[in-house]
Amino acid sequence: SRLAEKYKKPLIQIDDTGVGGGLTDILKNRGYTVNPINYAGRASSPKYPNIASELWFQFRNKLESKQISINKKPANKLDLYKELTSRTWEITASRNQQRIQPKKQYKEENATHSPDIADSVLLAFYTPLRKVTTTWNI
Repeated sequence: SRLAEKYKKPLIQIDDTGVGGGLTDILKNRGYTVNPINYAGRASSPKYPNIASELWFQFRNKLESKQISINKKPANKLDLYKELTSRTWEITASRNQQRIQPKKQYKEENATHSPDIADSVLLAFYTPLRKVTTTWNI
């Protein structure tokens, strides 16, 4: 919250999947502008089966087009690069979508922890192409 105060309460994007929901609630109660992201949720583009995939490919595309770059001396540089480069992906057979390797599979195959550093960087640069909302008229 110190960084949010320093930068005048910017939009904070949180992985709201699982335990992230608690953090979302805490920050909202403290007056921060929070955008909860459910990685399993529907992507805003039909090219991806879920938000997790959209996040990863959107980041890659921004890097390739030089819209963004990675600081050459970030904290945890080696861990960040490992997390960004070791996750696999596939084209789904049923819908021809780009799908990032599920996090559980990534952790099992690499005998490692969750790619939290990469996730935090991806969330910082994620911009949904359109807001997906559900309206209930009762």
